[in-house]
Amino acid sequence: MVTRAVKNLARYGVEKGLIQKCDEAFVINRVLQELGMNSFEQPAESEDSTMELEEILKILLDYACEKGIIENSIAYRDLFDTKLMGLLTPFPHEVIAEFKRRMLESPEAVLCVQPGNGLYPQLPHLQGPPLENGNGIR
Repeated sequence: MVTRAVKNLARYGVEKGLIQKCDEAFVINRVLQELGMNSFEQPAESEDSTMELEEILKILLDYACEKGIIENSIAYRDLFDTKLMGLLTPFPHEVIAEFKRRMLESPEAVLCVQPGNGLYPQLPHLQGPPLENGNGIR
């Protein structure tokens, strides 16, 4: 069950564009290292179905608690799932390179102008009318 969750975490990263297919084995090895596991057997095809992210993380966090890697508390579980998800995120230099590439292609697609406020990245959670209270919280 744990190896299936590890495999599905890497698959999630590929499906969401967080990592490339060629990074999958590397990510699996990093997750295994965090879980203190020395080996990995590919899940049987019957077990190799896609799992939801919440289910994947629950299995991995439960395993980490069982093995004494983390304490079974909300805080430690939250920190550890953040650590695991961090294994799927690109390095800052990769984010910067992608931003620069997109800026060269089409600055308008990356930036938007808000009257009186200058340039801001187009982020879905920042789109919409300006906030009246000006505190930046929607």
